[in-house]
Amino acid sequence: MKKKIISLGLLCMLGIGMAGCMNNREDTQSEQIEENGGNFIKVRDVGSTKTMCIYEYVDEETGVHYYIGESNLYKGCMSPVYDSDGKVRVDK
Repeated sequence: MKKKIISLGLLCMLGIGMAGCMNNREDTQSEQIEENGGNFIKVRDVGSTKTMCIYEYVDEETGVHYYIGESNLYKGCMSPVYDSDGKVRVDK
């Protein structure tokens, strides 16, 4: 009986751990978003937390890189990416 309870607990933890970042849309390598007149291209998936998925986007017009956090619970967030010198990362 004790082995069944431990096995069930481990199975539940494995299922929760594998769920990861749930998102209802399919991610593509060249995904674009257009908000407030700006064009952003998705560069990569940075990672995720329990409540938020974080992606790196680049502004086509300025070349500035941004981290954009998306969540089903919160509105999200946006922050520029800085290099090791403390300057904003720009491609152009």
